[in-house]
Amino acid sequence: MISLTLAALFAGTLSGCDGNGIKSDSDSIGDAGDIESTADVGTLDFDLSLPTDLSVCASGGIVYTCADDMITFFDSEKGISMPLCGKPECDHMSEYCNAYVGGGCYALSVYDGKLYWVSDLDAYGTQATVMRCRLDGTERETVTVFDTHSNENAPLFGAVTADRTMFIHRGYLYVCGAGVSSDGGSSVSVISVSLADGSVNMLFSSDAGGRYAAKPLKDELYVMISSVSGRDLSNFIWGAEHLEAHRIDLKTGMSELVFSFDSDEENVSYECWDFMPVDDDGIYFERTHEYEKNKVTGDYTSEASILKYSFSSGELEVAIPKLDADGHSDFFDVAFMRNVIAGHWGGVTYLFDYSGEYVGYAEHIANATEAAYSDGKYVYYADRTLGGGQSSDSITFSSSPVKNVR
Repeated sequence: MISLTLAALFAGTLSGCDGNGIKSDSDSIGDAGDIESTADVGTLDFDLSLPTDLSVCASGGIVYTCADDMITFFDSEKGISMPLCGKPECDHMSEYCNAYVGGGCYALSVYDGKLYWVSDLDAYGTQATVMRCRLDGTERETVTVFDTHSNENAPLFGAVTADRTMFIHRGYLYVCGAGVSSDGGSSVSVISVSLADGSVNMLFSSDAGGRYAAKPLKDELYVMISSVSGRDLSNFIWGAEHLEAHRIDLKTGMSELVFSFDSDEENVSYECWDFMPVDDDGIYFERTHEYEKNKVTGDYTSEASILKYSFSSGELEVAIPKLDADGHSDFFDVAFMRNVIAGHWGGVTYLFDYSGEYVGYAEHIANATEAAYSDGKYVYYADRTLGGGQSSDSITFSSSPVKNVR
């Protein structure tokens, strides 16, 4: 019964998609309304709606997640969630299950019509593996194996050990992260791994350090880095912030500084949590105005505006003066997706289009949760297990339906 159910689900779901199981942009927003897509998604392109630090991806109404060594799928049309395994005799509890991945599961992606992921990257050993299978979990095979501990590659992977993010895009696995710069400070680097032969190369490195985010757009990769100096909120000292954006040509490997600026404006923050590059338009990112509520405890409330670096003018513009969800405007950090901007606060995720219009929300209560993805019908969350008041690497995924406001 499980095998027949799984086969029927995928047959029905993929019938409305193209040959690679990728749904068209016109169908991707679901119940959230007709919001114009902000980027093209090809079968070899990373979907900019997805996070680069979590194993979640989607194709044709099916959302795949990976946690606790198992790949699980969720059919948003039928509301069915189960391990990606159709073996009728399987209890989905061991390595014999088609859904079992073991050795970690990173950069889970629907790529070229199949499901890809990286295994063993953090395991004790000298090699990591890019794996793939059909969208129903069958026909698993190795794509490429790459060395992480050789004399040549160890320094490269050593530069991306902290705050690591990964994604697959146009023939390569890109691994981004922080490390230690040559002068003992912090650095941000991006290395590439060829899916064809497993060769590893340093693509980009900056000694700017600090918080970063990286996203590809066609044959370019954008990296934004922010840092803060001299901040001491306990003594009401805001300090100074630095923000810079880089563009890397993925064909030539050449990089250029797109923009860079410093700001010491009191209670105005440019810390880079996320951003969105839009073809023939610009780079959208967040600016927060943090207002002090209590001089004794140093508490702040944050209102978010959206800025855009215009590709045509080369100038910074205010795209959205303030994200306002019918009176609620307290957002510290937001997530940028292809069709919506998501602000999460107090158990509710508020969705806005790129003109700033409030279009929907989803309710979800968890101790430590992150809005990872939205297909317009649901918001998908990564819930991190709390231990001793701190979040851990143990993650479970859940979903909550989007409620429209227009």
